[in-house]
Amino acid sequence: MSERQALQNQVATHFSRAENEATTLSVLVAGLDGFRPVNDSLSAELQDSILEQFRHIVLSLASSAYRLRGDIYAALLPGTSAQAAISLAEQLRETVARIVLTPVGETSVSLGVASYPESVVSAAELVYGAQTAMYWAKATGGNRVGYWGKLVSSERRCVETQGHGERPLIAPRGDCGAKELDRRRVHQSALLVR
Repeated sequence: MSERQALQNQVATHFSRAENEATTLSVLVAGLDGFRPVNDSLSAELQDSILEQFRHIVLSLASSAYRLRGDIYAALLPGTSAQAAISLAEQLRETVARIVLTPVGETSVSLGVASYPESVVSAAELVYGAQTAMYWAKATGGNRVGYWGKLVSSERRCVETQGHGERPLIAPRGDCGAKELDRRRVHQSALLVR
């Protein structure tokens, strides 16, 4: 089973439990900033060493680390509120800046957090939101934590149909042109952005 599939299974299990027991659940997604150019210039052994070091840092702050692709890892945080997950993400960001070194120097990490029930209503949105928040953090300069709840409260969520069905996207308030997204319609296939 791939790590991606293992994450999907664990999110589904823990989300059902969080709904039934009225507890919190967060997902944190972390990706090294600017790693691709560095990665292209390194030997496979050095690449693996840096990624393993990054994974160990994630594991030091969370009980799980699932490699989604390349230098992007996800951590499932059962019983963790949005605020606690954001604090954990900040700790991770600071630790990576201090510890992870590449041949060209220090590196930074962008992180995304989504939390149930504070910012999501489904298991699919939990991982999708954390990944989207991480990509937002990268797009706005990197070395920061993005929170899905803040993104969806300050932006209007819309639906765009692109051949494969509905795909959620972020559009500025009032500049959508499409109907608002019903959060419950973010289906299982959108669990992880490909």
